[in-house]
Amino acid sequence: MTLVWDWRGRMGHAACADAQRSRRDAVIAGDASEVVWLVEHPATITVGRRPAPGTPTVEELAAVGVAYSRTERGGLATYHGPGQLVAYPIVSLPDRGFTVRAYVHRLEQVLIDYLATLDVRAVRREGARGVYVGDDKIAAIGVHIRRGVSMHGLALNVAPNLEHFDLIVPCGLTDVGVTSLSAMGVPVGTLDEVAADLGKMLAVALHSH
Repeated sequence: MTLVWDWRGRMGHAACADAQRSRRDAVIAGDASEVVWLVEHPATITVGRRPAPGTPTVEELAAVGVAYSRTERGGLATYHGPGQLVAYPIVSLPDRGFTVRAYVHRLEQVLIDYLATLDVRAVRREGARGVYVGDDKIAAIGVHIRRGVSMHGLALNVAPNLEHFDLIVPCGLTDVGVTSLSAMGVPVGTLDEVAADLGKMLAVALHSH
């Protein structure tokens, strides 16, 4: 079945996670179709299943206007915020012919291919999920699979406040920096325009393995 993508605009992270869980449950039950949601979040630090040493407390984050959200995805602490495009594919990996490893690899490849359309050379980094430009991370990936159906996904730094990444050790990596298309001087459209381009590519790339 052909995948569709849907730009949902600005959504709080916790509310979006709840909506993903509901949609995933419906997909598992056969009551809803698979979909790729694309969103922008308010400034939020998210923490995955593993402990994330050095992450500020909820109170410390609130003092600088940043929310906190704990999730079931893999990975350590990461940041979401205005100017960052987040994509959440809710898809059945077995039905699409993906193993979990192949699925993550495909998400990385879509990002690499999209960035290539902007004349940005992005690569994988051995032992660290995500996509990098030189020594700087430009996109993060963290997923959760239940009964073969995915939620969470990827986050591409289009024009976020990079200072907010200093609040954490992004994804537990101490030897890399963080960058964005804006910081590199790459001209792009509005976030919804970027969402349309990336959403179309994800829908095609995740159609089947």
